[in-house]
Amino acid sequence: MKTNISIYILSLLVLIAGIVLTVKNPGSGRMQMIAGGLTMLGFTLNILSFLLRIRKKKI
Repeated sequence: MKTNISIYILSLLVLIAGIVLTVKNPGSGRMQMIAGGLTMLGFTLNILSFLLRIRKKKI
């Protein structure tokens, strides 16, 4: 499997985990902080996979 596709799938899984934590524990401050970190990590991985795809097209 290509690197950018596997990073994209990983980013979607991390984003889903952040959303699930937010929905299951809306009153817990600690879980909200973990979910925020996971969401930020998921978006970063998503952008990274997009940039890798663009870079491979140029080569």
